[in-house]
Amino acid sequence: MDEHQTVTIKYQTVIVWADFMAPGLWVPIPTKKHPHATMAIEHDELDLPEELSKKIYAWISSYWETDDHPDTFDCEKFNAVGAMLAAEIQKFVGRPHEGAPLILFRPELPKQTEEMRGN
Repeated sequence: MDEHQTVTIKYQTVIVWADFMAPGLWVPIPTKKHPHATMAIEHDELDLPEELSKKIYAWISSYWETDDHPDTFDCEKFNAVGAMLAAEIQKFVGRPHEGAPLILFRPELPKQTEEMRGN
């Protein structure tokens, strides 16, 4: 794809956000009752190249560390990788002012360990 070519996508906004057993890409679907609701979308909906898709899935796989080892999970590093992936996706799909979706990144908040919670 040409560096300045824009992918035609049916979404205005895509959120890069880690969650268990999810593809890491979400679109807002607000309702009156749930104004912040989102729906997961697959990587092929953005026509992502295989290499970029693999990077996203590797990043999502590392998310399991938040539950498996919250005391050693490097939240800052995790978020840096996620932000970089969001930037790569934006570069691939094109510029929002030219019709491409705006790619946003939702950072992970540090998890509290049992020790931090006082348990």
